[in-house]
Amino acid sequence: FHPEIAVILNITPDHLDRHGSFENYCAAKERIFAAQTAEDCLVLNADNTPCEDAAARSAAKVYWFSIEHPVPQGAWLEQGSVVYRAAEDAATEYVMPLRGIPLKGAHNIENVLAAVVAARLAGVPPDVSRGAVESFQAVEHRLEYVVTHNGVQFYNDSKATNVDATAKAIAAFSGGIHLILGGKDKNSDYTLLSDLLRERVSAVYTIGSAAAKIESHLRGVVSIYSCETLDKAVASAAAATRPGEVVLLAPACSSFDQFENYEQRGKVFKQLVKDLRD
Repeated sequence: FHPEIAVILNITPDHLDRHGSFENYCAAKERIFAAQTAEDCLVLNADNTPCEDAAARSAAKVYWFSIEHPVPQGAWLEQGSVVYRAAEDAATEYVMPLRGIPLKGAHNIENVLAAVVAARLAGVPPDVSRGAVESFQAVEHRLEYVVTHNGVQFYNDSKATNVDATAKAIAAFSGGIHLILGGKDKNSDYTLLSDLLRERVSAVYTIGSAAAKIESHLRGVVSIYSCETLDKAVASAAAATRPGEVVLLAPACSSFDQFENYEQRGKVFKQLVKDLRD
């Protein structure tokens, strides 16, 4: 496998039940650039320490993206705009306004920056990238808006199958979140969510086989309601919310204890939410 342009969006703990350690998981992700040469390009997240560390092990030309600061070559945010620079001594190109990104969450801004870099490396003009981003519609099960019921917004992020993805989903909202967590554990550390939960989450509703572990990790951090199943969690959250609040399915777990996959879990969630209106 030898890509001319390879991209790693981030490296955060996931699938540790399968890989055994975070180091093994990092090594698996880094295989994407193992066969690259100095003629190839590697796009990395400058705001993610494991990605920064990976750069030293790559033979390719490294390009960066960052939502926090300028990068030597790659894409970043500057005065409310997405900009790109092909090399340290090259001029900075304007790509698009930040407000033109139609997706919620800082992680989706990172995704756009990474896509801009890859597209420019492939020869795509900035105005074409801008048009593609501005017309892009959210993918199903990825921070997907479902419906507003009694003034409460419901979001389906069933694809948030690890702690980092759930943290990004929580961070996309300012507060008033009623969060559904749980499923099949991946040897995850749910205490990493503690600060965000204190800041933005009103209550957690646990489901699935990981519920007891999640509750033990988060006890005392936030109000927790043990619901066992998704239908009970949706009903409990809907009953507890007030207008202006959010019910968010972002489980931080895989789905295989109660569902065939995350897609089925997301579809069931959406149907349960729509049934509230009937």
